[in-house]
Amino acid sequence: MLGEEYPGYFEAGGTRELARLLLRAETDASFLAELQARREERAALFDPANERNAWSDFLGELNSVNPPHQIPTG
Repeated sequence: MLGEEYPGYFEAGGTRELARLLLRAETDASFLAELQARREERAALFDPANERNAWSDFLGELNSVNPPHQIPTG
């Protein structure tokens, strides 16, 4: 969700890269400040209410294009 442009980005399974980034965040105050600023820019992406609303909108769009099928009873 942060994207490849995020300065703390690393590939899944990239444990060496993660370790390097964690060490850098511990020892480089300007890098840590940049990570925090970039995270704050994207904070709305992680807001649970926004996530629920986005899912609700998406499911509503799907239902309007392809209404749920009626299940026969009896």
